[in-house]
Amino acid sequence: MIYAVLILSSFIAVFVSGAAGFGGALLLLPMVTACVGAELAVPVLTIVQLIGNFSRMAFGIKQINWKSVGLFCATALPLAALGAFGFSMLPKDMVTRCIGGVLIILVLIKVIKKLEFKNGKRAMLIGGAATGLLSGLAGSGGPYRSGGISDPWIAACCLYCK
Repeated sequence: MIYAVLILSSFIAVFVSGAAGFGGALLLLPMVTACVGAELAVPVLTIVQLIGNFSRMAFGIKQINWKSVGLFCATALPLAALGAFGFSMLPKDMVTRCIGGVLIILVLIKVIKKLEFKNGKRAMLIGGAATGLLSGLAGSGGPYRSGGISDPWIAACCLYCK
């Protein structure tokens, strides 16, 4: 039964993510947490997101701006490792609270629409750092990535490996 719930949730998340450009991880995280527990939710979601991002990369390989990807990954990768280390060190109940808190904050940021960057080196470096840290801690970089940022940003997010 757990597998059926996860498969159905995954299809819904992919549909929403494909239509909106974000949100797959935000929809899947509560379901994965309920099915496998808070300790395994982030690693499982990381693997799922990685597979999904590689497929997106394959479909848009010709449009990827590799300079933007490099800038994004320069801060995303080390901060994802730091976030994952923090995730592994926190007590289980604290992890659950952190995941819930991050989800609420990210939804509020999207609703309020106060976090927007102009495309450029600074946006890639700051965005990579925020995405990496949040992905390591909570399994999702969240919806702030799509606010006011165009194709190079989304391509970099899709290529970045946690």
